[in-house]
Amino acid sequence: MADVDAVERAAAAAEARGAVSVLLNCAGISSHRTPAVEIAQADWDRMLAVNLTGCWNTCRAFGRPMLARGAGSVINVASTNSVDPSAGIAHYCVSKAGVAMLTKALALEWAPRQVRDVSETNRPTTLRGGRGRGSVAHGGFGENCD
Repeated sequence: MADVDAVERAAAAAEARGAVSVLLNCAGISSHRTPAVEIAQADWDRMLAVNLTGCWNTCRAFGRPMLARGAGSVINVASTNSVDPSAGIAHYCVSKAGVAMLTKALALEWAPRQVRDVSETNRPTTLRGGRGRGSVAHGGFGENCD
């Protein structure tokens, strides 16, 4: 996902078989819990390369033909940690917050051209005093969820 040339080739090959109308960006990696000051630079770089840059690369590669056709949907999977971070995974939280913000920025640009961008995240819910997860996916042209 982080290799832009490989993503461009994959998008071209997919489009050669027929118009791609939906892109689901759900590739990502996580990590063991590490205090922020102890996260190795290589781990930080890899997390952002896969989770954020990979999402950026696929949005651009598949988004170009969608925009040219004036139709398509892009669904980017973020995380609860994009809005409610957990300790010990700062690089993961930052990468997923970037995915959520990228989705909002693309929605503003692409909605007038009839390409919908939405972000899906598991939002925290309270279940009998504990923290649970509830899946929320919604959006329309120019709408997205945090």
